[in-house]
Amino acid sequence: MSSSSYRAMAEKAKARAEDKFRSNDVRGARVQALKAQSLFPALPGLAQALTAYNVHLAAATRKLPSGGTDWHAVLDVPPTAGTDAIKKKFKRLCLLTHPDKNPSAAADGAFKLVVRAWDAISSSSSSSAASAAASCESQSSGFESRRRSTRSDSGSGFADGARKPSTGGSSSSSNSNANSGSGPQPGRSAASQESFDGSCGATHVVPYCLHCGANSGLRFTFERSGFLDVRIICPSCKKMYRCHMGIRLSS
Repeated sequence: MSSSSYRAMAEKAKARAEDKFRSNDVRGARVQALKAQSLFPALPGLAQALTAYNVHLAAATRKLPSGGTDWHAVLDVPPTAGTDAIKKKFKRLCLLTHPDKNPSAAADGAFKLVVRAWDAISSSSSSSAASAAASCESQSSGFESRRRSTRSDSGSGFADGARKPSTGGSSSSSNSNANSGSGPQPGRSAASQESFDGSCGATHVVPYCLHCGANSGLRFTFERSGFLDVRIICPSCKKMYRCHMGIRLSS
């Protein structure tokens, strides 16, 4: 058969597609349009008509689990598509379905569905972005609150039953002990040295640096059992270390 014969058959199939669409048979209209495309793909107005039928069919048949229209399917993009990809597809569909560019009877309704799909997806994306921003701000506020609380606890020594560490005479005493070679004893925490004062029933905890072994210059005094968890900057090597230990005093 000659090319003109195929074109004539394609034109008849396209006319049948328009008739079926006017009778609300969108699926039948798409079938006839695909038949016309297989006969003569370059038929003027066929690609635009087929696009309009696809938009109508997606809006009528593609639904979300909630029962609403799947607007991503109307624009023929996956739900995970980014904003740029959706915008690009939206502009292309607008050109193909605009009534001034598309003579099909399905053009006007398809163009309105494309615009509606873009509006729905855009508003949904804006709501999701706003919710994500609010969640991020809430998490950030909670983190900042915990950080301030931690810093406040650090200032008080993190100790239950401990006096505020002294940096005067007791530090010089501790330093003299460190200079005389009395570092951490075997069986004790590597970060501290404890001594028991029998006269007042108190325990003194002197932290030593985990990095270089230097005396911290701080002494924590416990008059009852407690818990020490404090971060200290070593005055010698300038590194931060953590003194973490439980203190149990015999009754």
